[in-house]
Amino acid sequence: MRAGSMPCIAFPAPPTLVMNDLWPILAGLLGIGVMRTYERTTGVPGAVPGAQAVRR
Repeated sequence: MRAGSMPCIAFPAPPTLVMNDLWPILAGLLGIGVMRTYERTTGVPGAVPGAQAVRR
């Protein structure tokens, strides 16, 4: 027997994913990430804990 192999264990097939249901979640997460990056790069007060706001 090889190291790391598990005899006699059958794993169930993974569930099928419906992309039409996942697009809103993906878009929301990407949107939050973009807004967070925008806040940090433009110096919105409170965006970076313990840091001074960037003045432009």
